[in-house]
Amino acid sequence: MEVNITEGAGFCEDVFWDTALLWDGETPFLTECFRETILVYIPALFLLISEPVGHWFSKGKTAYSIKISSLFVLRIILCIALIATTFAELVLSFKSSESVSLVSEVSTLVRGVTYILAWWFHILNHRQGKVTSITLFLFWILALSCALLKLINNFTNNLWEPNPYLTQYTEVPLLFVLFLLSCWSEPSRGYTYNTPGEVRKNEPSPESTASALARITFSWATPFTWLGWKTTLKDENLWELTDKNGYDDIVQSWDHQWDKEKRDGNKKKISLKKILFKTFGPAYSVSSVLQLIYTFMQLATPQIVNLLISFISSEDPSWKGYLYCFLVLAVSIINTVLYGQFCYIQDEVGLRLQTAITSAIYRKSFRLSSLSKQDMTVGDATNLIAIDTQRFIDVTLFLNHIWAAPLLIILCLINLWTILGVATLAGLGLMVLLIPFIIWIQNKMSVEQLIQMKEKDKRIKLIDEVLNGIKVLKLYAWENSFAENILGIRKDEIKSLRMLGFYNSTISFFFGAMPYLVALVTFGCYVLLDENNILDANTAFVCLTIFNLLRLPLNFLPLLIGFLIQCSISVERIEKFLNSDETDPTNVQHETAIEYPIECKRASFTWRKEDSDPTLQHINFKVKKGGLVAVVGSVGSGK
Repeated sequence: MEVNITEGAGFCEDVFWDTALLWDGETPFLTECFRETILVYIPALFLLISEPVGHWFSKGKTAYSIKISSLFVLRIILCIALIATTFAELVLSFKSSESVSLVSEVSTLVRGVTYILAWWFHILNHRQGKVTSITLFLFWILALSCALLKLINNFTNNLWEPNPYLTQYTEVPLLFVLFLLSCWSEPSRGYTYNTPGEVRKNEPSPESTASALARITFSWATPFTWLGWKTTLKDENLWELTDKNGYDDIVQSWDHQWDKEKRDGNKKKISLKKILFKTFGPAYSVSSVLQLIYTFMQLATPQIVNLLISFISSEDPSWKGYLYCFLVLAVSIINTVLYGQFCYIQDEVGLRLQTAITSAIYRKSFRLSSLSKQDMTVGDATNLIAIDTQRFIDVTLFLNHIWAAPLLIILCLINLWTILGVATLAGLGLMVLLIPFIIWIQNKMSVEQLIQMKEKDKRIKLIDEVLNGIKVLKLYAWENSFAENILGIRKDEIKSLRMLGFYNSTISFFFGAMPYLVALVTFGCYVLLDENNILDANTAFVCLTIFNLLRLPLNFLPLLIGFLIQCSISVERIEKFLNSDETDPTNVQHETAIEYPIECKRASFTWRKEDSDPTLQHINFKVKKGGLVAVVGSVGSGK
């Protein structure tokens, strides 16, 4: 079928898109309008959007002093050469006696402006102390790919033009050299540690000074991997944390949002979810964008497989087969890079989140009031730090699957509908029938998780009391009775864990078996619905590829459900702890007094803030340095 898109004929001298010329000939042919618009504007728009966004995200986060190296000078010279070549082509086109289309002149101008922006961004990154730029690295790849595509089209279709168009063919070698130079990072003069003035013996992390290519491929971690393979790793072999993962930066960001929420809100209870979203949401959103692209890219593989199988049984030109094979390779590489990047970002954000919450719980435990300490023991704080904070790391690894898994399932079902038609509804109906059962399992897991955490808190609290009063316990020979009490609580806890394991295994079994059941039901209905429906190799392989894509989100969903249930309970527990009553630091003044180190003037004391009548009122006393003071009173009198 021949499709001609002729919009913008006043701007272009030929059609924008011609399917017959591109796809049906012995060699593919791109129209001049397409070559001079899409292949030029895409790199320009990418640079214009991505680089300012990258500067905004990394604002104020650099700690390097970069010298003017030969690498930087060479990049600048090549950028200037690109700019000069492009504008020379524009000038020669104006002086040429032959007619030049308006779209070609605008294309040359856009390329020149784009290269000027690239030159300026190189200088700006150098001034801001950035050793590399992933956005510029991707821009050079994109610009080189578009220029190569344009050059290959000219080669295969004998579109070599006389001067002034000769100058445009120097563009590809310059772009290729600039791409190679972007694979290395700028050498930095030194490394600034996270804490000023702190001396550390470990080496700084090479991630901070790694190039864009090294960060994408994680090759900066290769020496550490080889060292771990050759010998046992020790503390001194570990690298220092980067600034963004350092304790100071994380806690500073957390405290800023927490204090801001306390100032802005009049609520007694501060939402932990809101603080986490404001502190770590922007960083985590980058992984969400990458996973969104990855979700759509996964569906490209079945489509290419379909085209490749169809090509084998057809008489199409051989260049289409090479194109399909190249696309399979390219899509696999892109998916691998995207998967590695968003998983790494999620791991990083999870560790930062755990660091912030652990620090907040630890510091809060020193500020608890006497009343709060009656409900929150040291064992409770230890439990929150050791167990509940780990739930957040588990959730951050799968949180994006809340929307990515349903989206991928929907896209897979749409693709199956285009191939199998109405038979897809059979598989969809099977998935819908399992929803009530899954909801019932979720409710049961939530109840058991809450019971298990309460039993754990009771056990930790009792063990803490036993350790604190071990002397009295030994004197009265209460070891067996307390041991039986602790073991009884532990049995109830194990019972809840056993039920959680049973529910989790049940839901994992159904989700694991669902792709195979859906495939069986769908293929069966497809064959039985119409005798003309033939399950050939093309249909079977493509559908099995899509069903294989369904397996991943369906396997992740039960894990995500379990982690969300556990994390929601941990959020409530940590939120309750962080919002508990604190001592007022203004109640006690720390002043240097030689004669009377301790002095109370008209002091009042109460067990609870809500009590209208303080237990002790208008207390005045002074304690001399080195004096011996005894406070005597009945139980509950306020000693």
